Amino acid sequence: MIKPFDDALVIAGQGTLGLELAEQAARAGVTEADVLVCCGGGGLTSGVALALEADAPGLRVRTAEPESFDDVARSIAAGEIRRNDRLGGSICDAIVTPQPGNLTFPILNRLCGPGLAVTEEEVLRAMALAFRHLRW
Repeated sequence: MIKPFDDALVIAGQGTLGLELAEQAARAGVTEADVLVCCGGGGLTSGVALALEADAPGLRVRTAEPESFDDVARSIAAGEIRRNDRLGGSICDAIVTPQPGNLTFPILNRLCGPGLAVTEEEVLRAMALAFRHLRW
């Protein structure tokens, strides 16, 4: 069972991605932008949001979740934790979670802009684009 201390370590570890994003954005001269982060329970997203708050406050995280599994976006909009009705049926199964974490939600609610829900078709198009342009 994961304990709150373990969750905090996940958030801190994932925040290193936010530090790298802040550094790359600064090198590119980007001072304001939305940063889309895939979101499940919120460890990665809250870690990135905390790092950007510290190192690049003009960059704002927005959650990206599968349509019908957008518990974080709905929770942020409501200001309180909302659950998903179901836990399966998306090709994005790695980020389908019951609800935002109790430790991550306050961070997400404070630092993230409105979330995005993407369709399966949009996910497949993004995967194809990434494969075409990023494969080795």
